Amino acid sequence: MKKFFLNLSVVLFLSATALAQNEVASNGSPSTLAPSPTPRAAEVIQQGIDQAKAAHKNVLVIFTASWCHWCHRMDTLINSGDVKKYFHDAYVICHVDVQEEPVKKNLENQGWKTYLEEFGGDENEGVPFWAILDGQGKALVNSRIKPTGPSAEPRGDNAGCPMYDKEVAYFIQCLSQTSSMTKDQLAKVSEAFKNGVVDAQ
Repeated sequence: MKKFFLNLSVVLFLSATALAQNEVASNGSPSTLAPSPTPRAAEVIQQGIDQAKAAHKNVLVIFTASWCHWCHRMDTLINSGDVKKYFHDAYVICHVDVQEEPVKKNLENQGWKTYLEEFGGDENEGVPFWAILDGQGKALVNSRIKPTGPSAEPRGDNAGCPMYDKEVAYFIQCLSQTSSMTKDQLAKVSEAFKNGVVDAQ
């Protein structure tokens, strides 16, 4: 009798194992498949350019990082209320992940430094840094506030996630130059960023 139950237990165990393996094979369990590699920055940006060209839009490229509160805040504001529609009607938005901590380096889009510098950024400065490209990939504007006066920082300060009046005014100027947002829509974007109507989590 003991031998019978032992054999029955072995059969049940082997059957359960076989079923689990079949389910893994059919469902593609992440535990058995190699994780998808993070796309290179060139791929992310080119995909944005291709989509923008097809849709007759411009591309809003945001250099971001998982640890960056201001990056999350900018994304939250862009995707809040009516503002979300204004941005998504005008731009293809793509994110390039940069400057991650060692344990999260796999999140970075390799080759980001080349594009950050090409669009006027600097790896030694903070994020977010953004640039707006046309459908050919040409940078039209970026988040550097153009310097004025003899004592101004030569390259301009990074507006990052606009919050202060000067930063928001510059951001609105860039949106006005690169989109068909109306004055009313731009005013709502300005209000959203000045007031931080939806704070990042």
